[in-house]
Amino acid sequence: MEYLPTGDRQRACIPRDTPHGNAPSVRPFHGTGKLMLGASLGQRVRRGVLNKISRRRSRRLHDFNDRPPVLTLSFDDVPRSAIQEGVPVLQAYDALATFYVCGSYCELGSDGSYATVSDLQAISALGHEIGCHGFGHIDFQQVRPADILRDLDRNATFFAEAGLSEARTFAYPYGRATPRAKSLCAARFDICRGVYPDLSGPGADLNILPSVEFYAASLTPATIEQWLDKLSLSGGVLSFFSHGVTTNPGPFDCTPDQLDLVLRLAKQKGIVVKRMRDVLAETERV
Repeated sequence: MEYLPTGDRQRACIPRDTPHGNAPSVRPFHGTGKLMLGASLGQRVRRGVLNKISRRRSRRLHDFNDRPPVLTLSFDDVPRSAIQEGVPVLQAYDALATFYVCGSYCELGSDGSYATVSDLQAISALGHEIGCHGFGHIDFQQVRPADILRDLDRNATFFAEAGLSEARTFAYPYGRATPRAKSLCAARFDICRGVYPDLSGPGADLNILPSVEFYAASLTPATIEQWLDKLSLSGGVLSFFSHGVTTNPGPFDCTPDQLDLVLRLAKQKGIVVKRMRDVLAETERV
């Protein structure tokens, strides 16, 4: 995930016919995250190579043949705006989403930036899925396997202490993984979601499913409709991911109007909206 000029990010989000490169997702400012504008060319090349290798190894293939086609919506890190402004829009369409939680961020929730435990309990009671995003939002390409396991264990403990159901799906922090990280996560979760933009169809990898960034700056109404039309035509699963939902979006947020638009178009096109944990229903393992 490299930091691209806005125009390049918009072009990179336009659906294409075949899987391609890294998602142009620009990542945080949140907690342990640091802006990577200063990454050297060598670091960028190394990340690109690791991402490609990771997508080709430690695979767990699944054939998505859902009819009607399926859309999933997920909100990473769970800024509080995703609950305060996003959930009412979802409720208006009787839609359920997946909220990927870092336990360490919830501990920061007292300042109003991130969801608190009570927030997560409330949306879980509404039927939304609470998924795992690791505890400390660490980069799985930069740490040892033991560090990954420790981080996942710590988030599992957070879930248990918060009275939340055990997470069945996972989203890689920064969207980055290694073959070893994929194997470790596959042993714990039904689905692990990445951030490279594509549909999940025949031969999709459950260890790093593709997902399209759903940010105010990178997805225009026309591009949203292009993705949904491609999904309607080819079937399978399309995953949109964002962070906050606000009328004053940052670079990693969408607006309530954009969320309303995607749900309205999905309804018009006969696309079913599901939680990530539910997309395996009625599909066949390759």
